[in-house]
Amino acid sequence: MRRKHVALSIGLMVSAVALPAVAVEGRIPVFAPGPIVASGKYIVTRNLPAGVNPIITIAAAKVDLDLNGFEIGSGGAGFPAISISAPASDVAIRNGTLTGSIEMAAGVSASTVVIEDVRIQEFVGGWSIQLLNVGKAAIRRVAVESGFGRGILVDGWGASYKGVSIIEGCSLQTHVDSAIKVMDGQYAVRDNVISTDNTHGIVLENAAGSIVAGNIVRAGATGIFLNGGSGHKVFNNVVNQCFFHGIHVLSDGNMILDNLVTGCGFNSGEHGIFVQGNRNHIGRNTLNNNFGYGLAFAAGSTANIYGGNMARGNTGPVVACGPLFPPNSCDLGAGNTTYGDNLIPGPPVF
Repeated sequence: MRRKHVALSIGLMVSAVALPAVAVEGRIPVFAPGPIVASGKYIVTRNLPAGVNPIITIAAAKVDLDLNGFEIGSGGAGFPAISISAPASDVAIRNGTLTGSIEMAAGVSASTVVIEDVRIQEFVGGWSIQLLNVGKAAIRRVAVESGFGRGILVDGWGASYKGVSIIEGCSLQTHVDSAIKVMDGQYAVRDNVISTDNTHGIVLENAAGSIVAGNIVRAGATGIFLNGGSGHKVFNNVVNQCFFHGIHVLSDGNMILDNLVTGCGFNSGEHGIFVQGNRNHIGRNTLNNNFGYGLAFAAGSTANIYGGNMARGNTGPVVACGPLFPPNSCDLGAGNTTYGDNLIPGPPVF
């Protein structure tokens, strides 16, 4: 009896050792294209080549997908590599390489989507990451290396629940539309490195109460564009060699502080910071060697305040510019107010 007991114990030990690692970790292996229709933790166990449909479709709540360092191919023209479809919610995708996009279409309304440590290579077509109607997104350490595609689009319009979405630590090289575009929500866009051709760097469209901080932007159009919405804080960004404006403020009630904007506007004399909104605070920015004005307030802008800015070496046209001084600065608005200590050339220094 004792020998049988020992043999049984050894057999159980061998069986336990022989179990695949994914089973021990409680994760479900993914080794072929197809849908995920049940909650759980999943792990990819091989490269999945390109196909004619989404390679993986996530259509369940509470799905954590670990790409495990493998490569997921393109879903073909008009199809993403990974699709997030109804009734998906609370989705995480991590740790792998894609030659196609991640796409959540309008109408899915997933409450939370997390995408981390993903590399998207040479995707041609739409957005490399497209999340529509998302309540809250966290996109971290994503590299978009796209020859002819777009970058990251997050749109909170229509979401039943809205939190603060985060895009941070990403590296983006894009050629169409925008590198990062966020819409109809509240966002933290920080510490990203962006290089684009023929397109904007960072766009906030009809967003509210967001921060844009610590980014390095080189753009083929506008570097940072606040298009509508209000209540943003844009600070500590480095914006260089943008084809249009470095920072374009078509928005009200924002703080634009401590940014370095140089060499922008070589399309046709656009400006370092161009303000077309009202009640903005423009302070402590360094705005040198832009092809238009370093700091410019458009006709119709009003009740903005500015102070502590430096503008040198800009080449804006020498025309009447209100209380500011061409070619480095221009104020064509009404009731914009300095609180002093601007280092903008022209008598008097104030």
